Amino acid sequence: MTVVRFFYARKSPAVGEGTYTLYGVEGSYYAAKVRSYFIQKSIPFEEVLADRTAFDEVILPRIGYPIVPIVITPDDTAIQDTAVIIEQLESKFRANPIIPENSEQHFVSRLLELYADEWLKISGLHYRWWYDADFAALMMGKNNDPTASHEQQLRVGRKISQTFRSWPQHLGATAHSKEAVEQLFLIYLDLLDKHFLDHPYILGEQPTLGDCALMGPLYAHGFHDPYSGAIMRERAPNVCAWITRMRRPPLVTPESNADLCISPTLVELLQIITRDYSPMITTAVETAQLFMSANDLADTDKPLPRYLGEQAFSLGLGEPFEIEEQRSVHTVEMWKFQRLIHVFSRFSPAEQETVLSLFPGSNLREMLNVKMPFRIEHNKFQLRLSPS
Repeated sequence: MTVVRFFYARKSPAVGEGTYTLYGVEGSYYAAKVRSYFIQKSIPFEEVLADRTAFDEVILPRIGYPIVPIVITPDDTAIQDTAVIIEQLESKFRANPIIPENSEQHFVSRLLELYADEWLKISGLHYRWWYDADFAALMMGKNNDPTASHEQQLRVGRKISQTFRSWPQHLGATAHSKEAVEQLFLIYLDLLDKHFLDHPYILGEQPTLGDCALMGPLYAHGFHDPYSGAIMRERAPNVCAWITRMRRPPLVTPESNADLCISPTLVELLQIITRDYSPMITTAVETAQLFMSANDLADTDKPLPRYLGEQAFSLGLGEPFEIEEQRSVHTVEMWKFQRLIHVFSRFSPAEQETVLSLFPGSNLREMLNVKMPFRIEHNKFQLRLSPS
């Protein structure tokens, strides 16, 4: 196994003494999220390349299936899934909170996490596998065995990448939706670049959960890859500057979230995403419920499958490039959407109305009123139906 690098805290945290170990790879969508979290929280950690040896000796024995990232705590506990990792560490390292306490800022951070983790994957996976498939295959071969020859790395990487090449289609990123996917990416990118012209981070003066989550689509599957990276460098210099900030330890450790704000550009971005996302997730919940009923999944404690059926959805609603496509219903997205609904449900009625008032004319209210007749839990590194 190869230790890629050490990041040290400027000041040792009062709790959780010791160094955390992150198993990941540079081009991993979700490793970028957790890596940014460690850096911005100034939590001491080392990153170990998830090569073949790491999978054989650590990841498979500890988790049971091949996945990155995972984190090993100083007391040798394994944690998997970025949402779980960040929530567990936030409960230990309370200084410099990455999840704001203010209800509006808290909600927007969670909404950004959902969109960055699940929706922006459409463009991230599209660009990687439509334009940079050979680059990605070689990267996977290098990650598997950094000591192998270029030819061996490319050959093995192409074999490994066969699984990943089907993922864009599961998200609805196809030849038919190509123009819509790329046009939406440019719209998102332009709004983010405008935002980062005036604000160093997504909620103002300090990084939050939304910043960490956005490093997946904007760095690992954007800036990091040749084709999408070239677009970003030419079109979005302020986004590129933000990426640089997120990859460096903070100069000052804030004591609170007092300097956070929700800018009009961020609201506009979230409204545009919600326009497509709300009807999609509503249909996805219905499709998932029908799939689980038809396959008797409600009466088993076995892990849920990766996909819970297929659905039709629209991209670019109201735009000249609007299209309809098919996508899979992703179990992990159902779980993460359920978490957002739970956060919103804990707000008082007044807080809920304040949150909704941030997005006038959007269909956010309809999305947050979706009823989920099933409950998914993350248990023993798997997603399962909760018995309660």
